Amino acid sequence: MPNSHASNTPKLLGTTEVKERGGQVILIPEVNPMYEKLSARWDEINSTVTQLKADKEYLEEGLKTGGKGLFIILQNAPLPEEPVSPRKMLNMAVAGVLGLMVSVFLVFFLEFWRKSAPDIKNS
Repeated sequence: MPNSHASNTPKLLGTTEVKERGGQVILIPEVNPMYEKLSARWDEINSTVTQLKADKEYLEEGLKTGGKGLFIILQNAPLPEEPVSPRKMLNMAVAGVLGLMVSVFLVFFLEFWRKSAPDIKNS
């Protein structure tokens, strides 16, 4: 493994001796759980990198062909049966409400402007 953390992590922690009834001793290796985690993560990262490289090559090939084949049509768009037209009444209602709001704002602003102007007669 090129990863420095994984290469510095020991694979085995040691061995455990197990004695059987016949007096025979069996050595069972103890695998380091940290090594297993790092190894699994390393394999996952390598798999992701390989997939990303394949995706990159696919997209580069698609760009070389002018972008053809880069998308898949899942479903064709349905054509409307009736023509679509603007909603004149809704547009008029929105314009009327906005006009009223702007005019009220303008009245308050002009009143504020008039009252905040310095009084020239008393100076």
